Amino acid sequence: MKTNQKQEITRSLQLITKIFEECQSEYRILGSLILVAYKHMIFRRIHDIDILLDQKSQQCVLRKVVEHG
Repeated sequence: MKTNQKQEITRSLQLITKIFEECQSEYRILGSLILVAYKHMIFRRIHDIDILLDQKSQQCVLRKVVEHG
């Protein structure tokens, strides 16, 4: 993995999982990020995190994501 991209991915996942925990969310991370984590290789630049999120915590998660920029 490219170091800067790897660090970005790590920070993003740490932040979003912290937010999910604070909001007591039920979630699943999907998409190319799962493949990157499994293979330990970046196949393309990753700009987002694909998730499935339960409706009950949606507003809490959105509010916290906006607060963190």
